[in-house]
Amino acid sequence: MNLMMLLEMAAGSFGDRTAVRNGEDSLSYSELFAAAGNAAAEIRASGASRVALLDVSSLAVPVALFGSAWAGVPFAPLNYRLTADEVARLVAQISPCYLVTSSERVPDLAATEGAHVVAREDFLR
Repeated sequence: MNLMMLLEMAAGSFGDRTAVRNGEDSLSYSELFAAAGNAAAEIRASGASRVALLDVSSLAVPVALFGSAWAGVPFAPLNYRLTADEVARLVAQISPCYLVTSSERVPDLAATEGAHVVAREDFLR
């Protein structure tokens, strides 16, 4: 059994129940399943070999985790408190990667070689 099978079973049995909540925001199991499928498609299309998340806790965390599992690539959470140089070194080690981060960090990371950088808000659409 893999991670996506667990989410698929939960979505099939408890689709309308809340799966994750972050403050006022929440996703049901069905919504999480659909979001993970959309994320997996984008991850595959990007050609990334890993998914990195450089952000505070948000709904992007479970979507990226399940989306990476669905796409069949490792998930690499990065500490948002790291310096720009530390982030650059880590991203170089996991390139090519699909990097989800806050919209404030996108301009600084957009030119990072080997990283397909996506703002959290765009990732969750």
